[in-house]
Amino acid sequence: MGATLSVAVGAFLAAPAEAQWSLGPPELRVGVGEDPVVPFEEIVGILVRGDLAYVADAGSRQIHAFALATGHRVATTGRRGQGPGEFQGLEWIGDCGGDSIFASDGVLNRVSVYSLELDHLRTFRVESPQGNLSAIQCSGSGGFIGIIRHRDPLLSGGDGGIPPMIPYRSTFDVVFFAQDGSYLDSMGPFPGRERYRSPSRVPNRYSDLPLLWGMNPVLGSSQWGFVLGTSDDWSLVKYDMDGVPLDTLALEEGRRVVSESHRTAYVQRRVRRDRDAGRPTTETRRFWREYPYPTHFPAYSKVVASDDGLVWVESFQVSYLEQRPSHWKVFAADGALTATVDLPERFRLLWVGDTHVAGIMLDAFDVQTMEVRPIRRP
Repeated sequence: MGATLSVAVGAFLAAPAEAQWSLGPPELRVGVGEDPVVPFEEIVGILVRGDLAYVADAGSRQIHAFALATGHRVATTGRRGQGPGEFQGLEWIGDCGGDSIFASDGVLNRVSVYSLELDHLRTFRVESPQGNLSAIQCSGSGGFIGIIRHRDPLLSGGDGGIPPMIPYRSTFDVVFFAQDGSYLDSMGPFPGRERYRSPSRVPNRYSDLPLLWGMNPVLGSSQWGFVLGTSDDWSLVKYDMDGVPLDTLALEEGRRVVSESHRTAYVQRRVRRDRDAGRPTTETRRFWREYPYPTHFPAYSKVVASDDGLVWVESFQVSYLEQRPSHWKVFAADGALTATVDLPERFRLLWVGDTHVAGIMLDAFDVQTMEVRPIRRP
């Protein structure tokens, strides 16, 4: 395969979208304070199939099915463990074609398959010769993909003292698997997440951490294939299930500059948190004064692909500095920009259909409820 993200066909430089979509009030809401009460811990995936909505909760390691008409919970499966149908790191739920529900475990590197009633059918490992996987998803009907992230090894210093913080960029490969989880091929490497090394509390050693506001690749899959972007600019590439480029989704839109006001606001937030917790703030101020901030924010932060070919892309937002609705751009199956959508504040999109979307609504204490909302088109 060996494709790179810069190689694609059918590129579109879309004009600003004329259509402004919105979301209607929730037609289904499940969670704390609702009837029935279902206390979600960490929702990582939502899937709507037929008259049911499925919710994957990484906190409880469970998958729930709810009736769309009533919100009644009709089935639950899963628990912590390593046996068939059990999870250590539940991270994704999806529809890979046919009458089955698929869920992946990024810790155990495996996929569990369920009936629509959440009866466990089988569990199989997804093996890669390149190392541990993450983001295991369907790559179209029948196949699977995963990501292998490559990080520079932690360095141990000598007697030369502790050097300053050093930013760098990791790489990743996309790995392809057959229906039974056996390895097929890979493509890459692609520019991965921006990270930085800094002196750790252990003498002459470093910590290796994600860079604040750094570039971060996004991946979204559906039955037609998957979409991948690095967030360096406003372009993503659509691939079929074999990793063959289909289209480039692109806009003539620049990335926002990380300004002094952004940096100051963030430091003030960290200092205020330390002060409220009774911790000293001198070291916090020094650390963030020397921090290797990026010059620009990423172009986008999340992508969600629908089975009918639509691709929803979330513009990057500094959520803890800017209180405004998340802004999404919707690309049609032919790659053209179709619409923009401003989602309700504190609503986190996880699934997109033709007429409805589903996601997480957070209250003031970040308690999660699951909502299904209709799409309003002009």
